[in-house]
Amino acid sequence: MAETGALGVRHSLRKRLVAERRIEERDTCYGPVRFKVGPHGEKPEYDDCRRIARSEGIPCRVVMQHLQRGITP
Repeated sequence: MAETGALGVRHSLRKRLVAERRIEERDTCYGPVRFKVGPHGEKPEYDDCRRIARSEGIPCRVVMQHLQRGITP
């Protein structure tokens, strides 16, 4: 607070509940991709999708959509 002109600072503690999940690596049309699998569905790992998008020259969201829907480009 010494660096600001503030007379007070608000703060609060937050808790985060995290659903159980596991990581599965699967062979896809883009090669091996890790998926987060939980009780409410599954999702491809963002870092893997970003890597694929850069190497293929396509948007990351397109790669994610293909992998989530099982689409072969």
